[in-house]
Amino acid sequence: MDKEVAAPSYRLFVGVDIAATTATVAWQAPLGPATRPITIEQSRQGFAALERRLRATGHPPATILVVMEATGSYWLSLATALADAGFAVSVINAGQAHHFAKALLQRAKTDAIDARMLAQLAALLRPACWTPPPAIYEELRQRLAQRDALIVVRQRVRNQLHALVQGPVVVASVRERMEALLATLADQLAAVEAELAAVVAQDDAWTDASRRLQSIPGVGLLTAAWVVVGTLNFTCVRPPSKRRPTPASPRCRANRGAVSAAGPISDAVATADSVRRCTWRRLARPNIIRC
Repeated sequence: MDKEVAAPSYRLFVGVDIAATTATVAWQAPLGPATRPITIEQSRQGFAALERRLRATGHPPATILVVMEATGSYWLSLATALADAGFAVSVINAGQAHHFAKALLQRAKTDAIDARMLAQLAALLRPACWTPPPAIYEELRQRLAQRDALIVVRQRVRNQLHALVQGPVVVASVRERMEALLATLADQLAAVEAELAAVVAQDDAWTDASRRLQSIPGVGLLTAAWVVVGTLNFTCVRPPSKRRPTPASPRCRANRGAVSAAGPISDAVATADSVRRCTWRRLARPNIIRC
């Protein structure tokens, strides 16, 4: 039987509506109305100003629950800054906020209205807290994403060069620039892959997980890196159950609205796509170098 965990005691509930360059913030006490929303800049100065305003309420940061939507990647800097400052931060799926607003029969939609609605959601639902990922997560994720982008650019240049040389006349300087660009891309890919190996080696736990994954035939550093990034070194993976839930089961429905410690479920889907691509290459061409 699972042990019951006492719910944290919050004294202030904060809703944050995220935009690209600004954030609109409103807060309320457990039984009180939401305050008039304020707008801050998405910058270090704006984050510091918000922290000061919240601390000025007289409540310790650990008793203040801040709820925001996972809007693109715009939420990550503010969520990380508040979590590092000791505030309880919850990042929810946009669908959860949408359905909560529908339940309140809220039809109007402005930044201020959304901020108040998120503060009310925080007070009523008290969603689970979000934890920032470790530093190695971004070190690996950004390099893996850049490597994928470099491969796409390299293939485009290769295609352009192939089309160029099929013509009756090939301008030497044009061909030389394309070949130089391909050489530059190859150097950058090699540099990124060398950095990936060095970054993985900086953390013992992630190094051990990567080494275990690479013991699987056909799995190399790149696939292992995508797996540990997508699962936060397997901290976001549930243990296997005896019965697989059906798509209509409550557990599956709950998972669709979840936000992991690394970010929204869409991040995990993107990671899974990369792992699938790399795995398919191994299955289709098993005799080539491991990925």
